[in-house]
Amino acid sequence: MKPCSTCKTTKPASEYHRSRSTTDGLDPRCKACRITAGKTHNVDMARRRAGHIDRLYGLSHDDYLAMHDEQGGVCAICHEPEGMTYKGKPKALCVDHDHETGKVRGLLCAACNFALGKFRDNPALLRAAADYLEP
Repeated sequence: MKPCSTCKTTKPASEYHRSRSTTDGLDPRCKACRITAGKTHNVDMARRRAGHIDRLYGLSHDDYLAMHDEQGGVCAICHEPEGMTYKGKPKALCVDHDHETGKVRGLLCAACNFALGKFRDNPALLRAAADYLEP
């Protein structure tokens, strides 16, 4: 039996995950409290991301979702859904913007966003690359 550090309820050892960093080998929080904390963490991370996008691009979460729906949930360039994952879940589409004006252009997958960055948002370089690739 062990008291949970969060809910203060004494529970059997089977109600705790194992932990190598504690002397008793059990997590200080019971499984139920860890699950609750995980859900709260995910909500907090989503809220932080929405705030980050709003501060950087002036794009509210509702505006982002509207743009996402308008694009059908796919990249504005390759028309594919985001292929990169984080902890087994697809990452959100990146907000693409003009670096000179700050104007939001659309949502891109990470690969297309990275590619545009490598071409320094220069249309002439992109056309030259396309000419190079075509036989």
